[in-house]
Amino acid sequence: MPISTRPFNELLEQARTGILQLPEFQRNYVWVQKQAIDLFDSLRLRYPIGSFLLMERNPEVPIEARAFKGTMVEGVEPEGYVLDGQQRITAGLALRYGTGKSQYYVDLERLWGLCEEAKLRFDSADAVREFMETLDPEDGYMKGRSLGDPHAAITRGLLFTRSLAERPALRAAERSYLQIHPDRSAFWNAIVDDHLANGLDLHVPVTEVERTRPVQAISRIFTTLNTTGQPLNAFELVVAVLYPSGIRLVSEVNENKAIYDQYYPQMDKVGEIFLQTIALLAKRSPKKSLLPKTIKPDIYATFRNQAPELLERAGAFLTIRLGVGLDHSSDLVPYDSIFAPFAVALNHLESLGLKGADRAEADRKLEKWFIISALDNRYQEGVHNKQERDRREVETWLSTPGDEFMPVWMKEFRIPSLRTAKPTGAVGKL
Repeated sequence: MPISTRPFNELLEQARTGILQLPEFQRNYVWVQKQAIDLFDSLRLRYPIGSFLLMERNPEVPIEARAFKGTMVEGVEPEGYVLDGQQRITAGLALRYGTGKSQYYVDLERLWGLCEEAKLRFDSADAVREFMETLDPEDGYMKGRSLGDPHAAITRGLLFTRSLAERPALRAAERSYLQIHPDRSAFWNAIVDDHLANGLDLHVPVTEVERTRPVQAISRIFTTLNTTGQPLNAFELVVAVLYPSGIRLVSEVNENKAIYDQYYPQMDKVGEIFLQTIALLAKRSPKKSLLPKTIKPDIYATFRNQAPELLERAGAFLTIRLGVGLDHSSDLVPYDSIFAPFAVALNHLESLGLKGADRAEADRKLEKWFIISALDNRYQEGVHNKQERDRREVETWLSTPGDEFMPVWMKEFRIPSLRTAKPTGAVGKL
């Protein structure tokens, strides 16, 4: 089976025109918006997105073909089939051409806010590069929407991803955006032009199955591909980072769940919250994409025993005082993103040694934090920055009597209408 590299854009164009299609036995497209956004994030960073497996069409091999979702190709005989890569190509088609029910947009207003928060200097190429490398989908800089005229969304600060790969459309979007925000040309040049445009031209490895393979062999190859191997998440990467030091992370997480078996098992299905708690205890960023860099063997060894114990205590607090029910399930949790900063803040509170009325007041502060964060949909986007900042600000608030140091976002909060709250949403669960 010959192996080569080809531009991802080329595969997308061939899928769009029907040159590449799917074998009949392929499952349907199953990715959700978050996965398509994650793909865009990898492409803009020029990270590997995996290899693709193709097969040249052989008229003598009885395989029925179907077009990629959203391409509307009819009556076109394919030249080849995609055996592995359907989800990435279909998501890529939505990003590149706007196919499917939803289109994807870069939220320029969100990006501008993040730049201001970071006090980013647009004239520093190194600073901009570092900012863009640490940016990730949890920062909320990408949106999936279904809009009538996707190109017109630029007037609302939403840049259609198709425009990023089409120079005339990108220049038109730039003119419209800078007409509204004439002071942001440096932002556009540094962020959009230098780091977002042409993100889909990444070269990818492609393996081609010989056209002479019988259909039984093709089916077997396809089945093997789809029952083995998954993309590595942050937790799995940390497993690999710690392994050479003799740390068996998966086993330790399972042991933690056996030791702290009342609340913690419902709080941390994968193990990432455990690692985020360690990061916060070490005064490091809890950002999931940074965990493989943050959780080094020495940091892990320092906090490996403390983190699960704190999470168990946080689960007890939330269940006993607020009825979150973590002794049974996580179904009533508005946002599990609060667990790590909450556990670390609770640890800080206990270190203060408060008694009586002072401790009762501090406990009520923790309750307010949890409740308002749910009502305010606090952890819906920009999660890791809020986790780190909230932990720091809540600790200051807990350390002083009264509400003088209550976080500003809590002081400014106003209770929304609860009439339309959905049971499955954060407010409904609260």
